[in-house]
Amino acid sequence: MMPAVPSLRSRTKRWRIATIIAGAVAVIACGVAVGAVSSGGSSKTVSQPAAPVYDVSPPLVSPTPDPAAAKEATCGVLRSQYQGVATAVDEVERFNKLPWSDPNSIRTVNALVDSMTKMTADLEKSLSPSTPEDLRAAVMDYTAGLRAVTISQRDHASNEEINGTGLFYNRVLSAPLRICGIPS
Repeated sequence: MMPAVPSLRSRTKRWRIATIIAGAVAVIACGVAVGAVSSGGSSKTVSQPAAPVYDVSPPLVSPTPDPAAAKEATCGVLRSQYQGVATAVDEVERFNKLPWSDPNSIRTVNALVDSMTKMTADLEKSLSPSTPEDLRAAVMDYTAGLRAVTISQRDHASNEEINGTGLFYNRVLSAPLRICGIPS
């Protein structure tokens, strides 16, 4: 007996099924690729230098019903941390003529950036809906000044840029200190 030889018709049928399956796989693969591209996903990992992470989430402080208590909460942060920031600024000034690579310059700049970053986050978290508007505005301007100095120092900006951010910082510093009764 001779083995059965598939007819031309059954071979064509297999090719059609294989073509349909291959087409379906191609459509699914294209759909996945388009979805990944449109959602911004990428399979490549790009190595970039680490940057500081700042907490920019809205304050998680429960509303303080009394504006005087809200003012005291924010002024308390300012009172407890302002002198540390002022001392760090003075330390950086002692070494500002040295190159960025000098160990004293690096140490004092890192201490300044750390103290300003902490104060920025703590001041923002201290704000509540009951915080008096004049203090809220002054603190928001002051935290902008803290960020400007922090970024210029961290990124080793030129003296001209650092002087500009320093002038901005000095301009926005007096209002929150005055409102909180802190001598400058």
